[in-house]
Amino acid sequence: MAGFLGRLHAQKGLDVLLAAMPLALKNLPTLKLVIAGDGPERGRLATQSLSLGLSDRVIFTGELDRPEEALAACDCLALPSRWEGMPNAVLEAMAAGLPVVASAVGAVPELVVTGKVDQNVPGETGLVVPPGDSGALAAALVAALQDPERAAAMGRAGKERVARRYGLSRMIAEYELLYTELSGNV
Repeated sequence: MAGFLGRLHAQKGLDVLLAAMPLALKNLPTLKLVIAGDGPERGRLATQSLSLGLSDRVIFTGELDRPEEALAACDCLALPSRWEGMPNAVLEAMAAGLPVVASAVGAVPELVVTGKVDQNVPGETGLVVPPGDSGALAAALVAALQDPERAAAMGRAGKERVARRYGLSRMIAEYELLYTELSGNV
């Protein structure tokens, strides 16, 4: 199961993810998508899901008190955003040991160590695709999910990367260094 976690807003590119689903289903016929969150695009996305014949494949959960439970039910995170800063959903998914399939926008390429789907090069922690490209997104979802061992390895690498690069001890050390530099006590 693929999952999305966040606001249902045009920025997040969920229309692209829904358009990718029929393509991905050709290779992953049991694929389901859980969309956790709410926002102004929910009605339009539900209508798109119905028009694509995905009513039995896409689950809209609405807002969740414990979004980590939605992540625990998923095999990968999909984040097809049109633009981003540093998306917390990617860090949360990686911390939960999930591979990430996301658009190459904002800080995503810095967070997700990727391979090349079109050249069959495995990603270390996930795969990134051009924003707005439902074909590339479908191919990346298939590549990330068709091999459970590969998906698990990407998830483990992502979890390790988040702990190493974005954990509390690293953040504290970097703040200490910044304060030392700003105070002139270098």
